[in-house]
Amino acid sequence: MPDNAPEFFDPAEDCEWRTPREILSRHDYAPLPPTDLDDCQLPGRLWELLYAAAARRFFFCFSDHLDDRQLYTLLWDQWLDEPAADIPLAAETNTTLFVSELNANGMTHEEIWLRYYAEEGGTASR
Repeated sequence: MPDNAPEFFDPAEDCEWRTPREILSRHDYAPLPPTDLDDCQLPGRLWELLYAAAARRFFFCFSDHLDDRQLYTLLWDQWLDEPAADIPLAAETNTTLFVSELNANGMTHEEIWLRYYAEEGGTASR
């Protein structure tokens, strides 16, 4: 193998672990508590949080079963304080969170999947 071959990068092994709240704060972004947002402010603040997360290579999927307030609150209450790899942008990799795995609305990931995303034939609608 050539000497200039890139070394394998494993975010779980090669990155510092911090909470998303800490990672976003280091980049001058601090989301507001959901209780501070009225129904008019919430959609814009949710998109602001999603864009800030995407800028740090955090992406979310399977969240359509939640309304905006439920999703924002779930991210605020659970995701922002869970340790995650602080992946440098130069690593050109990302983290994808299946929101349905956070056990929203007292349902299991499998129940959410079957109710909202599964279609006949074993494919997902989103």
